Amino acid sequence: MRLKTVSVSVVLYAMLVCLMINGVSTFNSERAVVEESGQVKNIAIGIGFYWDKNCSHHVTFVSWGYVEPGSTRNIHVFLRNEGNTSVTLSMSTSNWNPSEASSLVHLSWNYTGEIIEESRVLPVTLSLNVDANIEEIWVISFDTNIEGSQDSIKMVTSITMTVSIRYPVWSLDVNPNSLNLKSKGRWITCYIEPPENYDVTGINRTTIMLNETIPIDPFWMKKPVESLTGDYDNDSIPDLMVKFDRQTVIEYIRTKGTKDTEMTLTITGEADGSSFEVSDTIKVLHKQNN
Repeated sequence: MRLKTVSVSVVLYAMLVCLMINGVSTFNSERAVVEESGQVKNIAIGIGFYWDKNCSHHVTFVSWGYVEPGSTRNIHVFLRNEGNTSVTLSMSTSNWNPSEASSLVHLSWNYTGEIIEESRVLPVTLSLNVDANIEEIWVISFDTNIEGSQDSIKMVTSITMTVSIRYPVWSLDVNPNSLNLKSKGRWITCYIEPPENYDVTGINRTTIMLNETIPIDPFWMKKPVESLTGDYDNDSIPDLMVKFDRQTVIEYIRTKGTKDTEMTLTITGEADGSSFEVSDTIKVLHKQNN
């Protein structure tokens, strides 16, 4: 028996998460078998990975971009049977580091187990999903094992992947920055800025609470959300303006009995079905008059 393999290495990075294949992305396994006629035939299994259906551009690099909790990224490749016999494929993962990441990051494909005849080109989508509940894990590595088989002849390719997680960052700006507890003003204005590429209109205003107790003022809840979106801080990322009753906020601070000159205000809510939390710190003026 003569066995020939070509190894592949794939690496996904944080901002340029990538799949690297050493040399040519074709893998071969050969075995001599005796047919019923008594003739000896060399059975060769080989799978090629390409960008195009004409199989003229080998896959050597794939950028997944940023990978955030709760997101799924897809890449599309073409697999070609480059052996001399029909095969089926299977995919598995192993060697997760850290080990708990195996339940939080999932790699799948849309290959359903059909037989791939000799020279057939099959379009395949690979999907990388990061669980929305992942926390405090920044870099993950694991091996992906792709096996091509025909009867007892098998070819296994191990692919090492590393994934860097980018956690979405929300920001909050509270106006006024200094709150006089003797103020007779009507509202506290807050500008909520979601992470870049989020749809600010996807924020569910009915779920928003200030320090878990104060909802948006009813007058402003009646306003169309489109009229409350803008770019308050001129950073090219849309934000949402919400307003809370100022006297209710002042009363909340007083009931806390704090004499601190600073206080953290926290807004919680939901956006596109996922929860968010964002905070800002303001100065508290206890004795000064307007």
